[in-house]
Amino acid sequence: MSDFKDMLVEWRYREVAARSLAGRVCDAAVLPREEQERLIVDAFDRGILSLAERDDAILADVVVRGQRCDTGSAVLLVIEVAPEIGVADVEQALHRTPLWTKLGIPAQPVVAGLTISAEGARLAHARQVMISLLPDLLGPDTLARSSLARTVQTKRE
Repeated sequence: MSDFKDMLVEWRYREVAARSLAGRVCDAAVLPREEQERLIVDAFDRGILSLAERDDAILADVVVRGQRCDTGSAVLLVIEVAPEIGVADVEQALHRTPLWTKLGIPAQPVVAGLTISAEGARLAHARQVMISLLPDLLGPDTLARSSLARTVQTKRE
């Protein structure tokens, strides 16, 4: 049942990601899975990514393209989604984000889900990983209540 919940949260987050990141990323758009795969496979074909890097980068749950609202510069958000975000999810985002950076666009690691563990939150803040919590993601009228979504920018040291 846990795998089903993971898939459901990821699927629902894909639908609301651009709106949940409003204020942090302007002109945000979720890259369709097909485009994610095309970008990664193309980078592999051009020798930018190794086979192992290709296989790992392609597993990113959600990738959002946009512009930083504060600077206007292009950014990719490499998002790991889990119902309950933990240290492993933060580490996964930190591991996969540099692979996407190799495509030539700055990337920001993000974790998203319904809740986050205290340890996961500490690591995210320490490593400047953006946190997107959507506690009502699985509710029946989530899209109508998108104002309940909150995205937290971690502190900059």
